[in-house]
Amino acid sequence: MKTYVFTVTGKSRFPLDMLRYDSCWPSRSDDVSRITDLNDRAIRLVSHKEPTEGRWQSFGWQLGKVTVLKP
Repeated sequence: MKTYVFTVTGKSRFPLDMLRYDSCWPSRSDDVSRITDLNDRAIRLVSHKEPTEGRWQSFGWQLGKVTVLKP
C-alpha cells in the first residue's frame, strides 16, 4: 500500500472535513496543534490515498510537494 506524505498551507480556518475526505491525518503532534492556529501555517499530513488538490484549493489551502512512500 502506498503512503502519501504532503503539506498543505493556509491562513484561514483549517478545513477539518478534508481529513475525512482525503482519509488523512496529521503527521506529527506539532501539526495537530497548528490546525487550530489562525496564522499562516503549513501542516504535514499522511494518507493512503492521493490528496485532492482542487478540493484543498476550494477551501483556500495550497497543496505542497507530495511524497509517495512505497512499502
